[in-house]
Amino acid sequence: MYIEIKENKSRTKAGKAAWCVDTRSLVDGGNRRFFATKQQAKAYTDHLSSELTNSSESWDWNFQKLKDKFVQHLEKAYEDGEISRSSLKEKQRHSKAFISLQLDNKPLAKVKVRDLTTGDIRLQLVDQIKVGRTVKTVKNILGNVRVMFDYSLDCGCRNSNPALGVKAKGSKSKFKGLDKRIQPEIIEKIIAHMPEPWASRARFAATTGLRQGEQRALLWSQIDLEAGYIHVDKAIKHRAKAGDPKTINGFRKVPMTPDVKLSLQELYLAKGRPAPNKEVFPSTKGNVLSDSRFLAAIHAGCDAAGVERIRWHDLRHYYASRILQAFDNDWWTVTNLMGHKDIKTTANTYGHWLETPEKDAEISAGIAAAF
Repeated sequence: MYIEIKENKSRTKAGKAAWCVDTRSLVDGGNRRFFATKQQAKAYTDHLSSELTNSSESWDWNFQKLKDKFVQHLEKAYEDGEISRSSLKEKQRHSKAFISLQLDNKPLAKVKVRDLTTGDIRLQLVDQIKVGRTVKTVKNILGNVRVMFDYSLDCGCRNSNPALGVKAKGSKSKFKGLDKRIQPEIIEKIIAHMPEPWASRARFAATTGLRQGEQRALLWSQIDLEAGYIHVDKAIKHRAKAGDPKTINGFRKVPMTPDVKLSLQELYLAKGRPAPNKEVFPSTKGNVLSDSRFLAAIHAGCDAAGVERIRWHDLRHYYASRILQAFDNDWWTVTNLMGHKDIKTTANTYGHWLETPEKDAEISAGIAAAF
């Protein structure tokens, strides 16, 4: 590959580095660089040519090839403990869903990565992604697509990310799961049909709001039975490996209800006062519980109770709905207790729960009184 080197006469007269290598016509986001001598400029162009030539194979990748390489990259991140198993599985699903789309009546899997445009995504692919999916799922898929294109830049498949700025538009009323607040009697019915120790674990989740990974990683050193607080400072991210919580605000202090405190006191004594570094909720073999066990347990409870299945994570949503009501929609307090990144996250996730006929009537009455 030939890259032209030019001398800038005006810079030469000014005594500045004057030999210019201009890559703006070759690479998106390229620029001009100046060197004091032609030899330095030549060395730089040789380096660029080598890099561009070495990336020629990936330049011809189609989306099937990119997806396969991206999944391998994700699996490596999982093995290194950088992402959780659930995150890995979700990204694998979203990647597969994306390349299964059609572009101009051709399978996207066979389209070259470098050929896709932002217009293609907005005008053809987004509508296909929306079919049969919630707004939240569509947003998650598009988020994964952006990450996959960032990865493609590193691989040399293309020079820009066409998914930047592409958003999923839709009403939050289309969201599934979160729109359906689970009533206390349903939670109690499910827990009543769960055997121990799962019933106690489910009640703990519903009354503390801990994420599943945080509950799995919980050690007795994090339980302050005297003060009645749980100090959350870790979460299971990769198999049995504990890491930091999901967000910086995930490091938090969660108060126990009297029932939770009593239950943990009884558990602590029944287990013979475990060492501080022992899990509060271990497996039967004394190891960290697998995430699949949590889902199987809650589904078994739902089936036995004869109610629609929920996820273990819905116990956290239940907790959020209760504390929103208890703290009169004090978003700051709820954000801190949930360990969310910021108030915006809490409001975006649970704000639509406040849209009730009673709330609408209250707002209407307030406006009428104001005028």
